[in-house]
Amino acid sequence: MAAEHGVDIASLSGSGISGRVTKKDLTAFLESGAAAPASATRPSMYAPAGFDYQPPVVTPWPGDVVEPMSKIRKLTAGHMAYSKQTSAHVTTVFEVDLTRVTRVRDKLRPEFDARGDKLTYLPFVIQQLQPEPARGLPRRWPAPALDDGPHLSYAIQWFSFAIIVLAGTAALLRRPGRSRTTE
Repeated sequence: MAAEHGVDIASLSGSGISGRVTKKDLTAFLESGAAAPASATRPSMYAPAGFDYQPPVVTPWPGDVVEPMSKIRKLTAGHMAYSKQTSAHVTTVFEVDLTRVTRVRDKLRPEFDARGDKLTYLPFVIQQLQPEPARGLPRRWPAPALDDGPHLSYAIQWFSFAIIVLAGTAALLRRPGRSRTTE
């Protein structure tokens, strides 16, 4: 009914459940003779600024058969390529103990505050990255703890899995109704 009269339902305020536009709302709007308000495009909840990524144009090679894609496949492919180009797919995290740096920073902070400057952690990080071993924080890295606990657990897990697979295979091969004697 709305399509017949050229009314955009999104521009109407509905009186139904959760603000839905009912037939009564549409009839009342058409009887009032009011012009349909211009529908403002609402931003998507998932892409507030809109989705403007255009995948690269690929030219087929001679002999290739090109089949047209459905709209949902095009959108899915576009979103996947966009995600691959904009999202981090590998993340590296280092855990660093900054207790000593925080103590030094807390001691020096009043001097910097008196000058109107802020003392951040960046100067300490830059000083640590310098190649001279005499400067910066001491580079005493803890030795990695090597124990056989995880390896033993994995070995037990895989052997248990192998036994279960073997038992399952044996149960499948020994079906009822099969005789072991040959006639």
